[in-house]
Amino acid sequence: MDAKDELIIEELGNNARATSSQIAKKTRIPIATVNRRIRQLSSEGVISRFTITLNHEKIGKTLLAYIFVRLDHKAMKDSKIGVDDVLKKISRVEEIEDINLLAGEEDMLIKLRAKDTKDLDRLIIQTLRDIPGIAATRTVVVMREVKN
Repeated sequence: MDAKDELIIEELGNNARATSSQIAKKTRIPIATVNRRIRQLSSEGVISRFTITLNHEKIGKTLLAYIFVRLDHKAMKDSKIGVDDVLKKISRVEEIEDINLLAGEEDMLIKLRAKDTKDLDRLIIQTLRDIPGIAATRTVVVMREVKN
């Protein structure tokens, strides 16, 4: 990857719907080069998908929370439940945006969006804590997003 690739990626990051001609104009890279490099970056897996950024206020999901999850490894072993089984169940929760496995006291960090605190409470108490293998959760509510 070189400086031209980085410029193209930056433009796509700002607007995934940007056309090759728009990117060429902004970066001053010939359109044929932009096309070739986007194809190459995609085939190499550098660009894995083109995506959108949602306005969460407009869709009614204004509460952003991070949930630290501690697993009950002994109970999971006794029940023959693996981490992947827990991850599959967590992944099915529509409001969850990201799941990360951690090293340390907590085993996972989940990022989710909810309508309000009542919805968040439902997601934690009735959904996450009912998943076999989850021992405890600790929630942090974001007061203001500075950079996304």
